[in-house]
Amino acid sequence: MRRTSTIIFCFAAICLAGNVLAQHSSVPDGFDPFERNPSANNPYYQPQATESSASSDGLFLLPGSMPSDMEPQDPFDQLRQSELSQLLQRITKAKRNLASDDAEEQKQATIELEAAVTELFELRAKERLKQIEELEQRIAKLRDQMERREEKKSEIIQLQVQTYINQANGLGF
Repeated sequence: MRRTSTIIFCFAAICLAGNVLAQHSSVPDGFDPFERNPSANNPYYQPQATESSASSDGLFLLPGSMPSDMEPQDPFDQLRQSELSQLLQRITKAKRNLASDDAEEQKQATIELEAAVTELFELRAKERLKQIEELEQRIAKLRDQMERREEKKSEIIQLQVQTYINQANGLGF
């Protein structure tokens, strides 16, 4: 019986302390740490990159798909972003001009739209080729590492076996 009353007393003390902390804490009203869809008014919320910030296959960032909080790494990236921005502005302007009643203006808009989309296609193709080159370099490094590991296979295995033996004997780091 005494044990039950002690548990109830502790539970009440914890609840009371929780209420006191909640009244005097700096956590904003309405903050729920278990909320599934955190809102913008939550100071602890840090938005994650979304599917729309990645390319259609989800593997690589393409020009124009970089999340806004990511800054370009080098001057060439800034140049590509500027070029992409100009292309997208040209495409938007040409699309607006397509709605014109003037046939000549529609024809010019179609020509401009085709030119801008062609440039955009080429820019994205260059970016993909750059990504392929980077992947090929990474693959070459991994192949080299695998070859070196294969040459040292027995040494690596013996070292790991010795580590397990030492841990089993209480000699682990």
